[in-house]
Amino acid sequence: MLEDLASVMFDEEALKEKCRGLGQQIAKDYEGKDLLVVGILKGSVMFLADLTRNIGIPLHIDFMVASRDAMCCWWRILLIPALP
Repeated sequence: MLEDLASVMFDEEALKEKCRGLGQQIAKDYEGKDLLVVGILKGSVMFLADLTRNIGIPLHIDFMVASRDAMCCWWRILLIPALP
């Protein structure tokens, strides 16, 4: 699979380190507060999973769906509520 790529901008370890750093910063910024992390389906799922594993405080996760209207130039965004 890697032989099909022209170049790699960030290797796996660099991405893991960035997720760790972001998770630690978010935990620091939201300590003692309610945290809702929202991702856009489907592209954010893997990143959001990696990121939220690195946030060391309780949080909630929700997802949004974004779709472009074929007849126009606006985007429709729907919030999908988390399961209870």
